[in-house]
Amino acid sequence: MDDSKEATSSGLLQKTMEFWQPRYLDCVLTREDARHIIENVTGLFSTLQRSADAALDAMPGARTAEATGDADESISTDGVQPCKKR
Repeated sequence: MDDSKEATSSGLLQKTMEFWQPRYLDCVLTREDARHIIENVTGLFSTLQRSADAALDAMPGARTAEATGDADESISTDGVQPCKKR
């Protein structure tokens, strides 16, 4: 692993340990524990994304330009302006 990836990885592990340690009062989290937490959280959000994608695929018209936010932002619905993209 190159130095920048190692520093990022090390920083992520440290931040993960700092965030989760207060929730684990009965033990001291290790870097390996933090790695497992990161894998589990990543897996959770990947599963949620796949589920959301499947739900959208099952809904006719859910991925149209208006539904995905690609519609012209000046178009309003019943006088309500859509949220601006960030």
